[in-house]
Amino acid sequence: IDVVIFSPLKGYWTEEKNEFERTTRQKMDKTNFLKIYGRAHVRALTEANIKAAFRKTGLWPID
Repeated sequence: IDVVIFSPLKGYWTEEKNEFERTTRQKMDKTNFLKIYGRAHVRALTEANIKAAFRKTGLWPID
């Protein structure tokens, strides 16, 4: 799961944070953290990535 989900999430987080700071000229803080994280989360936790994570680990959800 680290490789398939969290590694891309970390990269997307960095991209989104840098883009936010560049376009708004504000630093990330607790008031805008969720807005920035939400964008990275949506990009990383796609259905395809989640399925790939299960395949890679050999785990299969029941439903």
